Amino acid sequence: MATIATFCYSTNEDLYPAFTDWTDTLEDVLDAWASDGIPGTHPGNTGGFFTGGVGSGLSGDTYGFSTGSGYAFSVYGDLDYYFPPLSGGTIPGAQSHTLYGTIEKISFGGGLDTDGTVIDPFLTICFDEPITSDATNIGAYSVHDVVWGLMNGSLTGYGSTLLGTPAGGYGGLYAVLEDVYNVDLSDSIEDLGTAFEDCDCGAELVGVPEFDDYLLAA
Repeated sequence: MATIATFCYSTNEDLYPAFTDWTDTLEDVLDAWASDGIPGTHPGNTGGFFTGGVGSGLSGDTYGFSTGSGYAFSVYGDLDYYFPPLSGGTIPGAQSHTLYGTIEKISFGGGLDTDGTVIDPFLTICFDEPITSDATNIGAYSVHDVVWGLMNGSLTGYGSTLLGTPAGGYGGLYAVLEDVYNVDLSDSIEDLGTAFEDCDCGAELVGVPEFDDYLLAA
């Protein structure tokens, strides 16, 4: 049985990057969104982990990141940041500063609320089989490669290391979508998905209070 990615999208064109909406290709919309990302903002901007909407140190069910300038995302799943000894004991074969665990869904938008969720996302992608990797895996299709890329405004992974964070650059989110979930990036968001009001995945994220300028420090 093939793995499936479910796309839920907003029909409010004001939430999309300039000159795009849900009728444009997934690649065009996400590339436009990523153009507001800022490579190298880590470690000044680390993003943050939340559990049940409350800040939770180096692990959580949500990871939120925003530049405060129109670029934000939230990752949901079971997430851990390996940073011994603060994160616990040593894991043989793992590099410090590695993110690992599972990704069940990702939301995209322009700002974050105080619980780490994207304010009025224009798109949420849910994965029926979560993206999964352990602390020793930073390569292709890994949780680390996907999120490290997004933290640096890249949908194909980010091949630089900053203050010990392992470099990615193994294909990032786009490789996962194309190779694992068989998504055609040239399809429109409308053709790939369902509007939030008719979509189970991500619908609960619509309409939360606005909190734009959100920079977290670990």
